[in-house]
Amino acid sequence: MNPLFSKEHYNSVREEFDGLAKPVGSLGKLEHIAAQIAGITHSHNPTVDPTAIALFGADHGIAVDNSVTPWPQAITAQMLEVMGENKAAVSVLAQVADVYVEIINVGVILDSKSPNVRNERVTSGTHDIRITNAMSESVVRAALEVGAASAERLIAGGSRCLVTGEVGIGNTTPSAALIAHFTKATAEQVTGRGSGIDDETYARKTEVVTNLIARVKNENDPIKVLADIGGIEIAALTGYILRAASLQIPVVLDGVITLAAALVAHEINPEINQFCIAGHASSEPGSHIVIAYLQLQPILDLELRLGEGTGALLSIPIIRASCQALSGMARISALNG
Repeated sequence: MNPLFSKEHYNSVREEFDGLAKPVGSLGKLEHIAAQIAGITHSHNPTVDPTAIALFGADHGIAVDNSVTPWPQAITAQMLEVMGENKAAVSVLAQVADVYVEIINVGVILDSKSPNVRNERVTSGTHDIRITNAMSESVVRAALEVGAASAERLIAGGSRCLVTGEVGIGNTTPSAALIAHFTKATAEQVTGRGSGIDDETYARKTEVVTNLIARVKNENDPIKVLADIGGIEIAALTGYILRAASLQIPVVLDGVITLAAALVAHEINPEINQFCIAGHASSEPGSHIVIAYLQLQPILDLELRLGEGTGALLSIPIIRASCQALSGMARISALNG
């Protein structure tokens, strides 16, 4: 099912803003945001409440040593436990933004012990992409299904806006390779410092990304590309984004990992960018490349590079404000009457 963006509702809300008690266009990007949500949801009264975030966690075989990241692979599982205790950055910022949090272990090596983490593992991490394919196509499709089911569950529970989140030590490397492949960028253009690596590690990481780009150079099937050089949580996010869009629900994107997933989703359905909102532009260079490629307008630019959905969560109050400005402000005609 291909989602349909309603240009009629988008234009109607833009005209509605012109009639409010303010100079025309004076609310800037807020007017576009509310109109985009109207176009996504086919509603003249756009809203993002209630909002929920699904955070997908998975391990990466490339993090088995410190070649591309100084952080040990075990940190992924440890962070899921911290999230389960509501003590991670995503926990704090979701509370501030009044967003419901769901945490899904889709590919960490072990099950989480936290009752607040859903264990829906499709496999125990990816293989080391330096020496073999990340995973099989069947694992990719299983992860896509977990992501799609998560979107369906949250929407069935009443959510009217979905936020993207992830955790996975080493996942900026496959994200950079995916972005380079689909946007035809170079390894140097997309490879960032991730969790704060030194020059020596950065050089190794760039070399790995260069090799991954070469490996899939002639591959056009996005599922096969994900299987070759992607990540389990990236595949789950891809399914999550596609399913939310098919149900006419806006998706707020976070940093470079979720943007890589949105890029894969765009390869599967080229209309998907109309249903996505860039919550922020992270400090990772690949994020700016994807945002430009998908013709999105980031709401924030705070030099964030944490992931977890943090930048996207910070944008929710602004998105909410755009909708409430439309519904709550007086009209010029009322002042003249």
